[in-house]
Formats: sequence, structure tokens, C-alpha cells
Amino acid sequence: MAEQQKSIPIGALSLEELMNIRQRTEAEVEQLSVSLEALNMAAEKFADAKDALNVLTPASKGKEVLVPLTSSLYVPGVLDDTEHVTLSVGANYYVKKAPTLRRTHACMHVSSLFAPFFAADQGSAG
Repeated sequence: MAEQQKSIPIGALSLEELMNIRQRTEAEVEQLSVSLEALNMAAEKFADAKDALNVLTPASKGKEVLVPLTSSLYVPGVLDDTEHVTLSVGANYYVKKAPTLRRTHACMHVSSLFAPFFAADQGSAG
């Protein structure tokens, strides 16, 4: 069974206990801030990927592009296949999909990333 927590009047705590609570709370807030920043960066990457897919049309076939080899190294290339994109599904697995399906996938990821925050905002607004 879950242990019930007792309320303790703040005046009954020693200065050392109050400082301990303050430090733990500050550490929790810092961790939440770091997590939120990482979440925002992930959402931006998904949004950028979605925008890049909107540019991918049959008319863009044969255009020169920069192909990323690493996060900071790009090599020139030519866009050959505008009918398919390679989708990372995690754990170094990739699948080939039509760009319209990839757009839907990116939208679902961004929506699922922020769904808990929107639900919390709606719950606290009432």
C-alpha cells in the first residue's frame, strides 16, 4: 500500500532541513528545464523535417543537395528519387516510405511529444 505523507508545519523545520528541501527543489526544476529544452529541440527537428518534405516534389528531381554524413559534415549530392524518403524507425532500422506518409509520421511525433503539456495546460486553465 502507498505510504501516506504527513503535513509538517514549515515553522517546525530546522534551517538545515529547509535548505535541503530548497536544494532538492532547485535540482528538480533544473532537470525539468533541461528536459523541456531537449523536448523543444526535438520538436524543432521534426518541424524542420516536415518543412523539408514539403519542398520535396517531383520537380525537385535532379537538383543539387547537401547530404549529411555527420551532424557537421555534408557532401554534395543530386536528388534522384522524389517518390520515396528513408525513415529512421529507431535502433538503426530504416524503412522507405512515400513523402506524404513521412509528413504524417512527423506530425504525429510532434503532437505526441507535446500532448502531455497541452493536457496539463487545459487542466490548469479550468
